[in-house]
Amino acid sequence: MQEESFERRTANTLTSIEAYLQELEVVRAQGYAEDHEEFEDNMRCLAAPIRDRFGHVIAGMSVSFPCFRFREELKQDYVNRLMEATQQISRQLGWQAK
Repeated sequence: MQEESFERRTANTLTSIEAYLQELEVVRAQGYAEDHEEFEDNMRCLAAPIRDRFGHVIAGMSVSFPCFRFREELKQDYVNRLMEATQQISRQLGWQAK
């Protein structure tokens, strides 16, 4: 296996394969990803997969917020709207939720 490097971009950047794999398990379990200022300071991001008719992830959709506009109490609403959009696109591509 080729060794990967993790360049620190912010204080929150994941800097090891172990941390990355741990975060990937969280993403798989919740069905969406979050960026807590890991790539750019003062930016938050939510992302969700778009699936083809076979259920394979073929794309993703994300929404980014400057931190001063992100409201933690509205996070679930943001996630719900994002998931609705990606699931609608996925259904249009032939995917059927189980």
